[in-house]
Order: sequence, then structure tokens, then C-alpha cells
Amino acid sequence: MVFVSWAGAAVWAYGIAVLQPLTEPGSPWWDNAENNSYWARDVRWSVILAVVCAVAVALRRTLIAAVGGVLWVAADIMVDRIDPGRAALWPAALIAAAVLTAVVLLVRPGSGNPGGALPLLCALTAAAVLEIESPTDSEPQLTPARTAAYVVVALAFLISVQASGRRNLAISAVVAAAVPFAPGWPAVLMIVAGLLLAKRSWTALGYLLLVPVIMLTMLALLDAARPFTALAGNPSINSADSDFSVVLTTVAAVLVWQALRTGLRVSAGRAGATTASPPALRG
Repeated sequence: MVFVSWAGAAVWAYGIAVLQPLTEPGSPWWDNAENNSYWARDVRWSVILAVVCAVAVALRRTLIAAVGGVLWVAADIMVDRIDPGRAALWPAALIAAAVLTAVVLLVRPGSGNPGGALPLLCALTAAAVLEIESPTDSEPQLTPARTAAYVVVALAFLISVQASGRRNLAISAVVAAAVPFAPGWPAVLMIVAGLLLAKRSWTALGYLLLVPVIMLTMLALLDAARPFTALAGNPSINSADSDFSVVLTTVAAVLVWQALRTGLRVSAGRAGATTASPPALRG
């Protein structure tokens, strides 16, 4: 977990200090700005999500980790607005690593469940990270950046799976290793198949809802990142193009899926209780 935290801090710092300026006016690629222009933001947010999940598992405190993640995203937007450039690389990395280390050392582990949705969130984010694109796909930093982010997210995925039970770790490791060879929708289908194989129960059929949920969430959130672009003081994407974020989409999709799954369970429980109840006596 500590390695994931430090690696995430390093990738985030590199993203804010070195990669972000490549997506703004003055870069060689700005004249081609359109969809996916702010790809560096998704690289940073993906490692923030990975660290949040790893910390949540280690401390067994999902709420504290989630609040920390929100604060980190807020700090990310603030630093992005300042545009410090390469001068911020080492300070940002050291500050992020120091804060994460302090959280791990000072916050007492809880006794709660870190959340069964964390492995799924990391798995979907890992698959999505490898699909991060730029308007031209010609930036030499793009592929190494998304690969580094994938490694961090994949490690957080394995950590969260191990916390939920070692029995599924082998299947999860195979899925994590196979995702780079078929990112995007093929990876999503592999993840769903892996979940069905690991669970081996009819209740796992609810994972099949993931595919339509992800598709609908993607369509609904094509411009979800536009407010964050404005908050960061960056030029807005052309109105004819979408301002999309793969991380926002995976988080929203998992939340929607969890809500649907909970709703179906509640409905099934009520239906079962009604069926099992004896008919009322009439006087």
C-alpha cells in the first residue's frame, strides 16, 4: 500500500508539473485542441483514485479515504490553476508523499469493511486508463504516462482484491495482466467474466448490468469534465467537442451500478418477505 501511495504521488506530481503544460496554450499540440485535450488530468486523477482505494483498504476507513481523495482533487485543480510548471515537480511529489505517509501513520485502522466495490472500481479504471487519448496521439509522453498510471491502478486493484479474499487473487491477477492486451470494451468484458468466474453464484449475474450501465453513463457524462476545466482556469474545449473524463465515468458507473444492485436486493427481499408472510385472518 505504501508503494502504491508513493508511486501515485510521483505520477501525480509528474502529471501536474510536466504533462499538464503539454495540454495548454503554448504547447506544440494546442492548435489541435479538441476532445481529450486534457488527457493529463485523467492520468493524475486515475492515480489519485488508486491511492484512495489502497488507503481505504489499508485503514479500513472508506469514508476518510474518500474525503481525502476529494481534497486531493481540489488541490489538483488549485495547482493546475496556478500553472507552476516543472518547478513544482519535486515539491509536489514530496508534499504528496509526506501527506500520504502521515495519514497512514497517524490514522488508526478501523474495523469496518473497506467496500466490496473497490476492486471493481479499480479494475474498470485500469481498463479505461489505457484508453486515454489525446487529440493527436502524437505526444511522446502519452503512452508512458498512461502505462505508469495503469500500473499504479492495477496494483491498487490487486490490493483491494486480496483484502476481500485470497481465493480470487489468482483470477484477478490474470485479468490485470491481460487488460493491457485488450483495453477498452474487451477489457470490460474480461472483467465481468472474471467476476462471474470468481463469484460462481447466480447472484453474480448482476455484474452483467455493468455493460449497459457503463455505456449509458458514458453517454450521459460526455461533458462532465467541463466544470473542472473552468475551475482550473484552462481554456474550454470547443463547444462542438465533448470534455470527457474516463475517471469520472468509471466512478459514476460503479456508483450507479451499486445503487441498482442495492435496489434490486431490497426489492427481492420485500418480495420474498411478502411471499413468506401468512395471509391475514379476516374476522
